[in-house]
Amino acid sequence: MPRPVDAFRCRTREAMNSGSARHVIVIHLALLVVLALALAASASAPVAPASQPYAPLPPVPEGWAIREVAKLPAPPTRVTSDGRGRFLYVLIANGDLWKLNPADGSLKQLLEGKKYCAGEVSAFGMTLDDRGRLYVICNVRDTSVKPNMNRVTIFRSSGKHETDPNDLKPWLKTDYPYGVNNFNHGVGHIAQGPDGMLYVSSGSRTDADEASDDPNFSSEGETPLTACIWRLDPRTDHPTIEVFARGLRNPYGFCWDDHGRMIATENGPNLDPPEELNEIKQGRHYGFPYQFANWNHNPYRHVGSAPADLEMTQPILNVGPDGGFREGAPIGTFDAHSSPSGIVYLNDSFPPEQRGTFLVPRFGNMIEKRRDVGFDVLQVNLRDVNGEAREAEVKTFLKPVARPVDIHLSGGKVYLVEYTRELSLMGPGKDQPGRVLELAPNP
Repeated sequence: MPRPVDAFRCRTREAMNSGSARHVIVIHLALLVVLALALAASASAPVAPASQPYAPLPPVPEGWAIREVAKLPAPPTRVTSDGRGRFLYVLIANGDLWKLNPADGSLKQLLEGKKYCAGEVSAFGMTLDDRGRLYVICNVRDTSVKPNMNRVTIFRSSGKHETDPNDLKPWLKTDYPYGVNNFNHGVGHIAQGPDGMLYVSSGSRTDADEASDDPNFSSEGETPLTACIWRLDPRTDHPTIEVFARGLRNPYGFCWDDHGRMIATENGPNLDPPEELNEIKQGRHYGFPYQFANWNHNPYRHVGSAPADLEMTQPILNVGPDGGFREGAPIGTFDAHSSPSGIVYLNDSFPPEQRGTFLVPRFGNMIEKRRDVGFDVLQVNLRDVNGEAREAEVKTFLKPVARPVDIHLSGGKVYLVEYTRELSLMGPGKDQPGRVLELAPNP
């Protein structure tokens, strides 16, 4: 398998070369971070017998049950379904697609990535639209040119089949210069909003808009298509990219609540500001690279002042008690380097004590010499201030969880996908695929 970029965050060149980071997710947190570095063998090859056991199932809140659905053949990046609970589609970083039956845990491979997307592939995004069409996003690093380019293709199936998608074809193609020093968070999460439009996260290609003197990388910093969220029209066969919001370093996951508000996780940079949670609105700028979390200073000296006419929206504040809250000093939003990944909204089909809140898995720290944070799932209850989501009550919902990379609702249940079996930065199991867990409210 090629060496896909860490979709959450590619922290530093030293971190990229460390054993702990080489096997961190191929997904981005951009993140996006984030998304796997070098896997020891092809994702489609038979899996060697596991030497590291899977983590014990974590304790669940009262009123919930948890079970293991299936052990995966390779580290995943995304999970999706039609929402009815009959099946799950699980995406692997190289583009392989597996179908999982939650009832019996059986797995069936539907697509082989190399047959529709060749090269150094990082497949970070997948969804089904309201017509049953499957979308898969592939990032391919092109080293045949200088500077190297990130070739992005969004594939779409026809939706005319009555069973599983088997006819993926390019729907949108674009490119931009590949990330500086491997900070290529890539184009990742894709989901259909309440307005019927498709929204797509495009992570940054830098840590903080730095230049490069390496001829293999462009020195231009961010581009018009990076560090932002796109909006695409699924009704057309020839979509154009509309930038919906900017200033987002790596919005790895987003979803909508029952008020139609779009809430997105974001992975921060190397220099230790909190990881953000934002309410995304059209035309807003969320600070990157001029503003990080709710800090009143920018830790990057090379980044100049923001344009005088640029109005920036600050992140939602964490008012505790968990997820990085410090008494008397709310942060915006989660512990630095905890790598929030996906996000789901619990609707009326869930117990009253969780109904109307969000669940946010955190992939966990990826930088050596930092404390272990993440490896959990947080429950987030938003509070409005002047008609906007400005504060978040944050509680630990599930812990510990081995590298949770994505989360999905289907059939009134929550499905949590573990990337590997690693429960701490330096812990064992970083080379070995994770599993799919099911969280279900007790009847």
